[in-house]
Amino acid sequence: MAASWVTTLNLAFQSLGVIYGDIGTSPLANDNGDGGTFALYSLICRYMKVSFIPNDQPEDTQLSNYRLELPSDNLCRPQKIKEKLEKNKIDKLLLFLSTILGTSMVIGDGVLTPCISVLSAVGGIKDLNQDGVVYISITILIILFCVQRFGIDKIGTSKEMVRTDGYISLGGAVLCITGTEAMFADLGHFNVPTVQISFSGIVFPALLTAYIGQAAYLTKFPTQIGHTFYNSIPDPLYWPTFVVANAAAVIASQAMISGSFAIVSQSPSLRCFPRVKVVHTSPKYEGQVYIPEINYLLMIACVIVTYGFKTTEKIGNAYGIAVVAVMLITTSLITLIMLVIWKTKIWLAFSFFVVFISIELVYFSSVLYKFTQGGYLPLAFSLVLMIMMGVYHYAQQQRYMFELNNKVSSVYVVRI
Repeated sequence: MAASWVTTLNLAFQSLGVIYGDIGTSPLANDNGDGGTFALYSLICRYMKVSFIPNDQPEDTQLSNYRLELPSDNLCRPQKIKEKLEKNKIDKLLLFLSTILGTSMVIGDGVLTPCISVLSAVGGIKDLNQDGVVYISITILIILFCVQRFGIDKIGTSKEMVRTDGYISLGGAVLCITGTEAMFADLGHFNVPTVQISFSGIVFPALLTAYIGQAAYLTKFPTQIGHTFYNSIPDPLYWPTFVVANAAAVIASQAMISGSFAIVSQSPSLRCFPRVKVVHTSPKYEGQVYIPEINYLLMIACVIVTYGFKTTEKIGNAYGIAVVAVMLITTSLITLIMLVIWKTKIWLAFSFFVVFISIELVYFSSVLYKFTQGGYLPLAFSLVLMIMMGVYHYAQQQRYMFELNNKVSSVYVVRI
């Protein structure tokens, strides 16, 4: 049943805090309200037998996006792709590994985003040394994670590209579009209309105004690029703006934290992650969840990263690689869905893939040089999580095969 306008507007207001603290432009291809690479993989698995553990159920035919279609010429191409993927174990393995890699990188970003957001905001305090900034940031981060148990709804309410320097600066530009995967994963907490309303009506105009103001300031004072935001603020408005900026930084961190909760809550259905305690924090919105174990693991990791890196510049170096890698994986999965499930015309799907993958590859190549400057960190996080999920999934697959091969027939039980 469609949500009422009152509910939709209420969720749109909450999404301002939860999603748009870490802005993104992810395509909103959702799977029954959930988003993210896991949701895309789950959607693919229901239409194609590419999962290593069968997860299709008779009830799947009742799903709103599951349709029985009669044979036709228009179905030939999707059917051929489907058959190829189902028969080729290497393709199925690559699809699965890409999914858990993207998921691992999103969770890795969940560690970096709170660190860089809070450090950046606290760094605006004048005459405060770097150690002071770090300790205040750590305090704010601990408080942020401690209040997660109260629920997302409460928290949410509260020019020369040819030159080498210009090319390398694309790595910094990636930070302006981060949050793509968070916005996608957070669909489980909200829905598409609420995201569209909040972005088009409030977020985009506000961002445009803020960036135009900073660009105007840099035009007049081009050498003050280090702290443009705070330097451009008139002195009487400094402290009020500082308070708002820190509140925004805390809320910005919420996007990746809630995105991590959403992803982990989806993973047991695909048997890719050990079962954890999932607390539903809202009696009205079923997608809003809190996972204590993940929350405190993220908190510990954030404190360690903040204390170890100390500056936003170093964390920024670590940020870009994982972000763009998730974009590449998401674009590839959506293209597959367009071809096989949505049955989009091939020229349109091809155009979508070429345009987005070309842009993302340019950005990806521009951030690779940061690997030795901190870019290895999210990849290390991702590798550990990927191995854990892969091993767990393999164990579940072996368990399934053992139970299948040693199943006692009902006839034998009756005879006994």
